[in-house]
Amino acid sequence: MSKSSKKAYWSGYVPPYGYRYNSANKSLDIDQNENEILLSIFSLARANKSALEIAKELNRHGIKTRRGKMWNYTTISNLLSKDRIAFAAGIIDDKPGANWEPIIDKSQYHDLRKIELSREKSKHHRKRDSLLTGQNILKCGYCGGAVKSAKTKKNVGEIYYYRCSDKQIRGADYCPESKLIQQSKVDDIVINNLSQILNNPLLLKQLTEYNRKSTELFTNRMSQIQDKITSLLMIEKNLFTNKEMVDEEIKSLKKDRKKIIDQIDSLLSPDDIPFRISKKQINISVIKKTISRIEIFEKYVTIHFSIPIDENLKTTENFNYG
Repeated sequence: MSKSSKKAYWSGYVPPYGYRYNSANKSLDIDQNENEILLSIFSLARANKSALEIAKELNRHGIKTRRGKMWNYTTISNLLSKDRIAFAAGIIDDKPGANWEPIIDKSQYHDLRKIELSREKSKHHRKRDSLLTGQNILKCGYCGGAVKSAKTKKNVGEIYYYRCSDKQIRGADYCPESKLIQQSKVDDIVINNLSQILNNPLLLKQLTEYNRKSTELFTNRMSQIQDKITSLLMIEKNLFTNKEMVDEEIKSLKKDRKKIIDQIDSLLSPDDIPFRISKKQINISVIKKTISRIEIFEKYVTIHFSIPIDENLKTTENFNYG
């Protein structure tokens, strides 16, 4: 911990887990209920329990997240991140905090940091493929077809590229505008910009409003579908009705209803976003909940986000290669 005389002030939008905002004093107070849960999480982590094991333990005891949801690998990993552990110890950017009380002491802080560093080291020893492949979100910007990863051998070793799979199958004359694009260029653009967006202080406020509007829209659709199903069930009782046709329509409506339920479940919750997310913390789970489609062009990529990325709730942006 730094002995600098300067102190750090928390001035975020949503209080970190374990705290609640005191508007009168403009400070953070410890939330006793969340604090108890957070200390249990830290205790289990110090006992070498994995993030997934900790999540299962909390769920087994019926303990919910701040927003009343089940715990998962991501929400626990966020609480055990470097910045979150430091905040619990009363530190931001190696400076002591000025307007919040530490939850853990120096000994607990150093124990948790050793565990976090050990886990990070083990991740680096694993072979890590592109986080974007296999998600069915990469598309050719020219023909809309799927994009696959391919490798070529050069003097410097193996280099991976993205290419239009339809062009590969149908021949060079199909989708002539598409080119081989170096995989690392696309991956870096996506990860770097997603990290910046998720670290935007206004995101949580925008996300809350976006989720509210989306849930309201989905709920209205669900209500309309249910009304149609109810109406068809009434029609089905008529002796002169083609029951097979009605059953098929009901079946189709139920599929639509299932899709809407999946859309509601896929909405990114503020609980899924770490206190401050680093590029290393962006994983497949985060990408699935934040990006719906990536269109690859020769000089830029278009990313379609499933979350708002500015105050106007915009969800699409073009990014040029560096």
